[in-house]
Amino acid sequence: MNDIVASRFVADIAIVFDWENWWALELDAKPNTNIRYIHQMRALYAALRALNIAVDFIHPSESLDGYPLVIAYNLYSASEGFGNKVKEFVANGGTFLTNFFSGIVNENDQVYLGGYPGLFKEVLGITVEEFQPLKPEIQQQVHFKNKFYENRRWEELIHLQGAIPLATFTSDFLKDSPAITKHRFGKGLAYYLGTELDQDGLTDLLNDIFSDAKLKKVAERYLQENSELSVTVRQGPTHIFLFLLNHTNDSQQVQFLSEGTALLSKRKVCELTLAPMEVEIIKFAKG
Repeated sequence: MNDIVASRFVADIAIVFDWENWWALELDAKPNTNIRYIHQMRALYAALRALNIAVDFIHPSESLDGYPLVIAYNLYSASEGFGNKVKEFVANGGTFLTNFFSGIVNENDQVYLGGYPGLFKEVLGITVEEFQPLKPEIQQQVHFKNKFYENRRWEELIHLQGAIPLATFTSDFLKDSPAITKHRFGKGLAYYLGTELDQDGLTDLLNDIFSDAKLKKVAERYLQENSELSVTVRQGPTHIFLFLLNHTNDSQQVQFLSEGTALLSKRKVCELTLAPMEVEIIKFAKG
């Protein structure tokens, strides 16, 4: 196990997380007082982990370089500098996802003029005319990829300014209007989610973004195919380590693209079967 010392976690994507934004988002006098930053983050993270997508959490002041996908979820408050950073990131080929009530005010809680979502409207190719907060007990539906998913808490009247709709609302005066959009900006793509989807809907959206933007997970460089195992990758000076955890109640088989060493069972493997709740660490030479 000594080789693991000084290895570092390798992320597939980055999520922007900001304490100041958390405080600002949950202050009084908002259109919907039921929007909770951590609730949104937990739902997002659960959907990403269900897809075995490894995540770094970064501050808005940090670099976006090296991440194929950056998600700024409920980033109500953000600086103009961060907005410019996102524009450059997407223009150069990055993929960006944000959701409702993001890019509304600057770091001093002053509203960006010119229409919502002020900071991101150019890169997203949309404007939002009106918010429609929903009471906690109300659930609606959106139509996405020939399926219907429950949505709650928030809807918006979105106008397309270059973006294309991926999903539509199905109720009230928003019926058939965009709920999820995609916009090509420079060499990259920017996605916008104008509501809170249920867990299945959010997972399917993230999976669709990965496929549409042709993004690859780090673990896919070592696995023959997707697995129900939880897979985390760490990188050392000379080797790559795959941490495999079977959180399911069934045995899970996994096949590797090349031979590795199972550190816990101390054997060479090209494939492996993990019993329920079993763990293994596979070591591969870098190359």
